[in-house]
Amino acid sequence: MPIISIYDYGVVLRGFTRDSAGVYHFSPRLPGYSANNIPELNVYIYNFAGNATGPLTVEITGPFNSSAASTGVSTINSIASDGSNNTLVVRPNADLPEGVHTSTVRVRGGNGINVSFPVRFVVMPDAPATFPGIPLYVTAVPGIGSITLSWETPASDGGAVITEYQVSSDDGARWVDLPYPAYTYTFTNLIDGTQYTFRVRAVNVIGYGLHASAAATTPTVPGAPQNFTAATGNTRIPLTWAAPLDNGGSTITGYEVSRDSGVNWISPNPVTATTHTFTDLTNGTPYTFWVRAVNAVGSGPEVTATRTPAVSIL
Repeated sequence: MPIISIYDYGVVLRGFTRDSAGVYHFSPRLPGYSANNIPELNVYIYNFAGNATGPLTVEITGPFNSSAASTGVSTINSIASDGSNNTLVVRPNADLPEGVHTSTVRVRGGNGINVSFPVRFVVMPDAPATFPGIPLYVTAVPGIGSITLSWETPASDGGAVITEYQVSSDDGARWVDLPYPAYTYTFTNLIDGTQYTFRVRAVNVIGYGLHASAAATTPTVPGAPQNFTAATGNTRIPLTWAAPLDNGGSTITGYEVSRDSGVNWISPNPVTATTHTFTDLTNGTPYTFWVRAVNAVGSGPEVTATRTPAVSIL
């Protein structure tokens, strides 16, 4: 690390490279910059002797300034031996034109001893802007009659600010414009049990970039219950069944049973039970029993069984 002595102090530069002519350069030399993206150099003033006192005056000439004073002149009155709070940040002025810019940093001690060194900063032209990159981490999460598409910012904005995103549910035939920032969109009024493929792309002043895709299927009603049985009893019929093989893409919330071919439906207790017993039936009268599963979309197809209650004969 380059050190320049000044009486009982040391000036330590970080963030520069020094050429054979003794000129300090910003490294790396960055492309064109703005007031929100100004490179910095740290200048540390150390009290090597341990008993030296201020003030030290730091003067910056040319198109540079310091963190302590926008005029480029600042004073450090107390210099700690451990280097704490003895730091200045040197920055080029905002919006310098393309080209080479040179400044001089001079550190002057109270006894008149001073050191100075040139600093050079190169403003390189910005690369031409292009289309933004592909949105990242795209997901599609199904809901009831809807699917929510989510994404994150592309790795590159193409050198121009992203102004909006566009999403599509029909392979890009139509696009929905979403002003930036927007990282989610819910497609509604979708058909149950249908797979959809969605696209999302970023847009800047140049145009739209490549799209990213994600697919999801909207849930539908559950399938029919399995292994449905109806046993014969005295004025009663116990029913048992098992869960459907397919819940339709949505959790089964319960079941419904009927003893009159689906004219009236009731729920077992609890509603997620896979058994139910109908009582107070008339012996000798046949009954057709139905059972169906239910999820957030609705009721699925039923399965049936016909039984006649009767007195058991031993």
